[in-house]
Amino acid sequence: MHIDGTFVPLMPGKLLANPFRPCITGRPVKTYSYNNKQYEYHLPEMFKGWEVFVAPEPELSKDHPLFFTSPWTATCNVLVVRPGTVVVETHEKKAQQCFKDWGFEVIPVPFRNFLSFGGSFHCATCGVRRTSTLQSYFD
Repeated sequence: MHIDGTFVPLMPGKLLANPFRPCITGRPVKTYSYNNKQYEYHLPEMFKGWEVFVAPEPELSKDHPLFFTSPWTATCNVLVVRPGTVVVETHEKKAQQCFKDWGFEVIPVPFRNFLSFGGSFHCATCGVRRTSTLQSYFD
């Protein structure tokens, strides 16, 4: 399991959650529907007040080769390039629209063929230089 295909902090106070692998520890913070069932998403106390965005179901075809990852990598394993801006796979139109609806700028990039190797943008990148100030998301 890749944590960044399950739970992704997007910016202070906002996180992306995989509805297929909900966090079940902590206090309930959001109710959502998945596969015609109602679920409660829980978060540890340190995330009190955070907004939870539930990722849409991936648009991958059922026969897309996935050897080391789940299809949810396509919609959950995004890359935040700056607060409010995310890189999303080009073919994931529902995910792109969700991020736009949530107030994010979306940069669509073709990356579907990489998914077979076990991840997507977040797994395939490494921040080597940052221009922002080091800060804690938790106070």
